[in-house]
Amino acid sequence: MGLELMKITGYLDGDFNTPIPGDPYKVMINPNEIKWNRKILYNEQQPIDSSKPSQKYKNTASDELSFDIVIDCTGVVFSKRIDMATEIKTLEDIVYTYNGKIHRPNYVKIQWGNNMSFKSVLKTFNTNYTLFRPDGSPLRAKVSLSFGEYVSPKR
Repeated sequence: MGLELMKITGYLDGDFNTPIPGDPYKVMINPNEIKWNRKILYNEQQPIDSSKPSQKYKNTASDELSFDIVIDCTGVVFSKRIDMATEIKTLEDIVYTYNGKIHRPNYVKIQWGNNMSFKSVLKTFNTNYTLFRPDGSPLRAKVSLSFGEYVSPKR
């Protein structure tokens, strides 16, 4: 079995049953680091007798997943994936662009290997171009993505 690339798939529904038309976005280079944040929120209550404040459970916030991917259009990584505008647009269409059929951006599932499957919605999409052709067109970009976990109201 060869190298498995992270896959980002857009869905039309919050139950993640209906993928959007087209192929999922496969990253060119797997992230070297993934940050998966989990948080529990508490209500800070000051007791009447001025002793230490108590922490009463409020709720568990949704998980957040963030990572950076490198898009390399030099032809070294993938000889046929050399158009930066196409790479960025393909990724944007899956995770960022407003989808008129569902009146919002797509729901997104991030999958990598056998153990990672994160059902989510995009929170941030930041692009940092790092290498350019002599004419100024970008050859390489670092894209920082952040997703919030999505749980269907049915669940």
